Amino acid sequence: MKQLRIVALMAMIAVASSCQKELSLETGTAGTGGGGGGTGGGGGTTGTKLTKIVTKDLTDSLVELFTYDASNKLIAYSIKGSTLATPETDDRYTATRDAQGRITQLKEITSDDGGVTYDTIVTSVTYTGSTGTTLKYAIAITNSTDRDSLVYTYTQGKISKQTTYNYNGSTYDLSDESVYIYTSGNLTSVKSYDLTTGSTLIIERNYTYDSKTTPLNLGMDDAVLWLEYYSGANNMTKIDVVDHVLGLGNFALTYTHTYNSSNKPSASTMSAVVMGVPIPLAITSTYYYQ
Repeated sequence: MKQLRIVALMAMIAVASSCQKELSLETGTAGTGGGGGGTGGGGGTTGTKLTKIVTKDLTDSLVELFTYDASNKLIAYSIKGSTLATPETDDRYTATRDAQGRITQLKEITSDDGGVTYDTIVTSVTYTGSTGTTLKYAIAITNSTDRDSLVYTYTQGKISKQTTYNYNGSTYDLSDESVYIYTSGNLTSVKSYDLTTGSTLIIERNYTYDSKTTPLNLGMDDAVLWLEYYSGANNMTKIDVVDHVLGLGNFALTYTHTYNSSNKPSASTMSAVVMGVPIPLAITSTYYYQ
């Protein structure tokens, strides 16, 4: 359930790499400034609260919607649409917060292109104390049967490790683990390990950022909301994905942003390199604010 947007974009790339003779890179409404983008131009409004992102390829689009409570904390997120590689999808996340604004429950509903729900995941969150935002663990139950336990480790106030356990009917078995590294307040590295047969590095993601303002800074709420690229203060300009097990090739995604008067992205264009080969793409995103 993590990184839905990144997974969807990678799905576009996978098909694009097999059809690259038919595709051409278009800049859309985004600027072409190097090293993360230019200023001015592009789409979106000049407000400060992110409400929608529309991502388009040559034929299809994904629409993300963001909803907030009276304290401007995110309480609902959805991603709906289709890509070059996937059918119409509808994923909705709804967060319940307590009087302190802490997330106590996240409900995820996934529907098919006919609107029929086929996955419901309810995650209940426990903190280390009755006050404060330090996470202790979370229990995620899928379709009322499958159960995972997520345990968090902190270093200098930030989550440095998340360990997942699968419930086998009587006890919890070690499943996997993600290790997080931060630089200047931004998440710069994630390494994921399979713990079922020891500790095997499966995949790692390395992030690069600009110096502009992110459209949505979730901080440690990201650990519950699964929007990894919104955990810091700045905007992701590159992600390097290394597959250490399957051998399907490494991805490098580069984002060129155009910024509004609030120094937040108004539009972005994505380019890709797969297994060292540039892949012609036409994927652009437009940001809307309130």
